[in-house]
Amino acid sequence: MTDAGRMSLSEQAIALDGVRTRIDVSKRSLRGHDRPPQIHEAVHNLRHALQLHHGRWSEQEIQRVSALLNDTAKAIVDGPAVQPVQEKAE
Repeated sequence: MTDAGRMSLSEQAIALDGVRTRIDVSKRSLRGHDRPPQIHEAVHNLRHALQLHHGRWSEQEIQRVSALLNDTAKAIVDGPAVQPVQEKAE
């Protein structure tokens, strides 16, 4: 084997390790291992509600549920609202 061949195998091994790491992170995320149990249960409840809703998707209901999900996702990303600091009465 040539030096170039060894170098190529080394680079491919590094790339493969990166792919394996991303797969492991994705698997944990999909299983919910990176979430607290309460959040995992809430996501399960949401999936269950969507499955129970099958076959009843009018255009109005699609818009309603889509807005709810998009608003919720945005609220999660934005984080908690910052409350103004109230001055103490002296």
